[in-house]
Amino acid sequence: MNNKMKHCKTCGSEISKNAGACPRCGAKNKSSGCLTKVILFAVIAILAIIVLALVFGNEPAEAPEVPDYSDYYDSIMANTDSSDEPETEAPVTDAPVTDNSSDDAVDPAFKATMDSYEKFFKNYLDFLNQYEDNPADLSLISKYTDYMNQYIDTLSKLEAIDESTLGTAELAYYTEAMVRINAMLVNIGNIE
Repeated sequence: MNNKMKHCKTCGSEISKNAGACPRCGAKNKSSGCLTKVILFAVIAILAIIVLALVFGNEPAEAPEVPDYSDYYDSIMANTDSSDEPETEAPVTDAPVTDNSSDDAVDPAFKATMDSYEKFFKNYLDFLNQYEDNPADLSLISKYTDYMNQYIDTLSKLEAIDESTLGTAELAYYTEAMVRINAMLVNIGNIE
C-alpha cells in the first residue's frame, strides 16, 4: 500500500486517502487531512494577524489573559477508562494495528513533531523581533526563506500523522502545545 492509500475503517478495502467515501461500502473517509486543514487555516489566520499587527499596531495593546487549560488536561487524563465505551469488533485489514491502550505515554515521534512545530513559532517570533529592530536588514530575507522552508517541513510532518492512531495522551499534548503557541502569539502585537 502506498502513501496515498489507506484502508476503509468499515469494510477494510483499500481506498484513497483523499476519497470522500469508500466506493465499496459508502462509509465516509474521516481522515482526509482534517488536522492539516485546521492547522493550515490557523497559520494563515496567524500570519494575517501578524501582518495587521505590524501595519496597524504602533501602540502596544494590553495582552488578553490566556486561559488555563490544566484542569481540562487533568480531566482528559483522568477519564482514560474506556469501560463506558461499547465494545466493537475491529475490521480485518492488512494495515498494522496500533495499540492505543497505553494512553498515559505520548508517542515520542508525535511529541517530537509537536515540539518542532512549537519551536518553529518561537524562532519565527524571534525573527519578527529582529525585523522590528531593523527592518532594513537585508539578511532577514534569507532568514525568512529559511523559516518558510522550516514551516513547509513542519507541516509535512504534521500531515503525516495518522489522526486515527492518536491516543488521549497525544491529544492532550497537542492541546498543551497549541496553548503554549497561542500564548506566544498573543504578544505578537506587543513587539517593541
